Amino acid sequence: MVIHDKIIVPFSDKEQSIQFFIDRKQNAKSIIKTNEKEIIEEIFNEDGNIVIFCNELGLVNNIFYGLEIIEPIKKNEINKPGDFDVILFEKDKIHLSVALQVKKIGIIIKQNEEKKLDFINHIDYVENLIIDGLEQTYRQLKHYLFYRNYFVLILEIDARQQKDVNVIFRDISNDTYHIIRKIISDIENNNQDYDKSIGIILIPFIQNNDMPYKDAGKVLIDIDRECVTLKQPDETTNRIKDAFKRKLFKELYVQNFKFTKS
Repeated sequence: MVIHDKIIVPFSDKEQSIQFFIDRKQNAKSIIKTNEKEIIEEIFNEDGNIVIFCNELGLVNNIFYGLEIIEPIKKNEINKPGDFDVILFEKDKIHLSVALQVKKIGIIIKQNEEKKLDFINHIDYVENLIIDGLEQTYRQLKHYLFYRNYFVLILEIDARQQKDVNVIFRDISNDTYHIIRKIISDIENNNQDYDKSIGIILIPFIQNNDMPYKDAGKVLIDIDRECVTLKQPDETTNRIKDAFKRKLFKELYVQNFKFTKS
């Protein structure tokens, strides 16, 4: 399948060239230079991809979300997780809350005349970061028992050098996705204490041209492994209700979207 960069559209008695899906030379900074807080806020905000994310999780009505919440949900005697990156729930179903621990890694797709290769910067660092993210999610499940618990790995992908591929199709290779999944699997298999009740979500955020990633980036949501639902204890539910009363959650307005539950 080929999508052309230009099409010819007639305007009255003239023809004008309109450009689609092209590289625009704005020299925006690389997406991999963003910090974790910035990228979480970009993905999980009421005007962004959180709407699609909630749909994937089956959240439909009166959705509320909170980012990087500490008090009053966190227990003082528990060191990790230090905060809750994202908490989601429907207003009348706080006892069925969804809690996410989020980490990010940066990937640059490099290309030369002969071939292109996907490079994950500092593979040892990436492995340690995933270990930390999984550990925090397991501890979240153990100490708080949210109804659903997920480890979310955001893949910040700078694909601007992938010139031989149309802009909208730029992405890392299947082999690179396989490497990432294998790292997660190997870490879990080497730690018998880890509880595989947690879910795993990959979110590739692809910067495919030189425009700012906030304006032209592509976000994909892949629930790689669904979590096991748990009976959320009253203590956790009451802590969330307390945070709700303190207005630490925002309502997600989705009146322009039609959701269906599978």
